[in-house]
Amino acid sequence: MRKAAVDDTVTQFNRGELEIIIGTHRVLGLKLRAQNIVLVIIDEEQKFGVRHKENLKSLKPEAHILTLSATPIPRTLHMSLMGLKDISMITEPPQDRMAVKTYVTDYNEHVLQTALHYEIARHGQIYFVHNRIHDIYQMREQLQKLIPSAKIVIAHGKLPKTELEQAIVDFVEQKFNVLLCTTIIESGIDMPNVNTLVVNRADCFGLAQLYQLRGRVGRSDRQAHAYFLMEKDGVITEEAQKRLQALATHYELGSGFKVAYKDLEIRGAGNLIGSEQSGSIATIGLDMFTSLVDREIKKLRGQADSSLDDDIDPEIKIPVSAVIPKNYISNENQRLKLYKKIFSCSDRDELADTVVETEDLYGKIPEAVFLLFSIAEIKLHLRTIKAEKIRFYRQGFFQIKLHARSPLQKITLNTENYMLQANNLIMQSEAQLLDEPRRMLDNLSKNLYQLVKQLPTTTG
Repeated sequence: MRKAAVDDTVTQFNRGELEIIIGTHRVLGLKLRAQNIVLVIIDEEQKFGVRHKENLKSLKPEAHILTLSATPIPRTLHMSLMGLKDISMITEPPQDRMAVKTYVTDYNEHVLQTALHYEIARHGQIYFVHNRIHDIYQMREQLQKLIPSAKIVIAHGKLPKTELEQAIVDFVEQKFNVLLCTTIIESGIDMPNVNTLVVNRADCFGLAQLYQLRGRVGRSDRQAHAYFLMEKDGVITEEAQKRLQALATHYELGSGFKVAYKDLEIRGAGNLIGSEQSGSIATIGLDMFTSLVDREIKKLRGQADSSLDDDIDPEIKIPVSAVIPKNYISNENQRLKLYKKIFSCSDRDELADTVVETEDLYGKIPEAVFLLFSIAEIKLHLRTIKAEKIRFYRQGFFQIKLHARSPLQKITLNTENYMLQANNLIMQSEAQLLDEPRRMLDNLSKNLYQLVKQLPTTTG
């Protein structure tokens, strides 16, 4: 827009004649009247720096701020997880959409030829992302030799404006079937006929950027494919390996939050009060960092610090085989993650959700894993009653050692299944351990839950 038109728009808005202004970063330089601003919406939030977003907020501090992103930057996601921002997710895809089949591989001419031939044969189109302008024309020559029937057009940010616009228009009108381009297609382009994406040297891209690029295909009812290529026989960094592995793992529709969380784990949470939007927290780990920040936020809000309760980690000595077997989940990292997820659950509902999620991901749950979930539920109850240890006492009985701060010390137990002696609680179980371990653990958990419900300040 010309300056005169922009000035006229600002004047109309300040007079109350316009209710909505839609603009780019240029909005930051406009003299908008603060009292007329009630809502600021920041789309593609990952494209804005911290200072830009703070400037938008400063237009009117009382205004509501809504930021939109398929993959929030680590700093924003972490602030949401900490409760500093509210978060809402849209995970249901449009009707008839299918997940994009994702492949991570070395640069391979046979794979490339097969992929491009397949898309061209079904009269579809292809994005080929080559983010180096200096040799993009050589890449076109390579592709043309590889697939002589391909009609290739080039698009990048250094082309004259009219030439770039014409290239995009011609591609939209299907005069070409391959758009060889830089990352200019990352956002703002919706072409349902393009259902194959190839990203060359994908190890040089950020995780959120790769996710955004993958979102350019699969926008119709056709099966889409995304190929992320690495330099053949090249060496890539450990972080790049993690990014590409995360992308290959989280391919399902609506997985942006999972990708963003993985990005948070890889890059760190950034500076909550500074301008860095990511940063390394590898020295203490994401969980510890999150826990420390959460504790400080609660202190500032004047909320009760539950860290003393969290310090109690009950020891469980029950002779059952509660494990995740290799024949159920063969990948060691995935097994470790599931162990961590199970014992990180904060309540019974979250644990029940994890049971459902595990069965969805890995299939029917074996007996040993069910026992593991039961142990995790027992541990939740033991934490609530502030118990330090539980052990198999003798057939049909368990001994629970209570912490000195246990609330059970202050109440009268109204059941015959328990016997309290000093800091030791003897509990009876109906099932026999050796014959029915699962029934026995379920019965033990049920009895512990009955104790939890007797606590005056606990809802269970």
